[in-house]
Amino acid sequence: MRLVGLIAGVAALYALAGLLGLQLAVPPGYATIMWPASGIAIAALLIFSPRLILGIFIGSLLINGYIGHVLEAGVVNWHALAVATAIAGGSSLQAITAAWVCRRLFGVPTILRSIRDVAVFAGIVGPLACLIAASVGTYTLFLAGLLPPTGAVNNWLTWWLGDLIGILVVLPLALLGPWRSWGDGWSRDNAARLRAASIVALMIPLGITFYGWKWTEELAYERGSVAFAALASDSKQALLHRLDSYSQGLNGAAGLFEASDSVSAADWRAYVNALDIGQTLPGVEDLMVPPSGAGHSQHFIISYIEPLEPNLAARGLDISSENNRRAAAERARNTGLPNITRRLHLVQDEIQRAGFLLLRPFYAAVDPVDAPQQRAAAFEGWV
Repeated sequence: MRLVGLIAGVAALYALAGLLGLQLAVPPGYATIMWPASGIAIAALLIFSPRLILGIFIGSLLINGYIGHVLEAGVVNWHALAVATAIAGGSSLQAITAAWVCRRLFGVPTILRSIRDVAVFAGIVGPLACLIAASVGTYTLFLAGLLPPTGAVNNWLTWWLGDLIGILVVLPLALLGPWRSWGDGWSRDNAARLRAASIVALMIPLGITFYGWKWTEELAYERGSVAFAALASDSKQALLHRLDSYSQGLNGAAGLFEASDSVSAADWRAYVNALDIGQTLPGVEDLMVPPSGAGHSQHFIISYIEPLEPNLAARGLDISSENNRRAAAERARNTGLPNITRRLHLVQDEIQRAGFLLLRPFYAAVDPVDAPQQRAAAFEGWV
């Protein structure tokens, strides 16, 4: 019964320490500066018995099940349960491995007799043992589709560092605590026993320090979020204003064709020059794409383009030959509204910068042109 009670106690303590560790996570994720449960796990195996590994597994399963939402509206999410089980297995393997190495190197009960022993534990045992849970956990999340490849390295490093700090902070305090049995190997020459009040006196300022760090990180995150939202809103409004300016320019060009019996290349050049698009609509390269005649309705040929010299490569281009351009042209023709392509590269741009086409349809001066069939019959071209 004593063993069962210890297993239950270790499971509860591990889960509680895990919840505290989550409170130190930087939003919006679970990246934490310290995972105290890792130190508690090794301490339990060293102070009491390796048989408490079952309690560590249960505690890790509970906290990871909580993180992964294993129970959703009373229904078990088996995928999340499998992930939590694999991570709990990695944490348990890490704890039993570290405890076994400590017993082999420093004896039973575990005693760090010298500066060298402390250096070996802090510089070798802890860092190497923490490779296990970080590797198993990160690989599990990757296989489960919960972690993109681009975030794997950062996630692994955060996991490893959090476990390591948790071990280096919690384990020494646990080994010196009043709850362990003190053998002959302990003396004033290698360690001093800490009373319960001493443990509390150490943990309170440590906890205040970590939660102060958490508060400042959250405050900085919130301020950054507000500033980013304002910047994104301003950028969106500026972009919409610029697109609206382009659309208004196309409306004027469409009006030229709708109000004229015919528009020649010279007429188009004079119109574009009058707009002074280099100043009023920077970045625009104007073109007019009329249909190529009956029987060839799917050939959308660029007939007029200004300024002509830098855009010769685009004159005569059939934009219906490329799906992105053709889809935007057809949407514009069928809806009567300006339509924009997805990102593309203009054939006349030697640098191949990202750009787009904004196509505004125009129709013959007939009424009405409200229905798709009416627009198809009156359609004359795009600007």
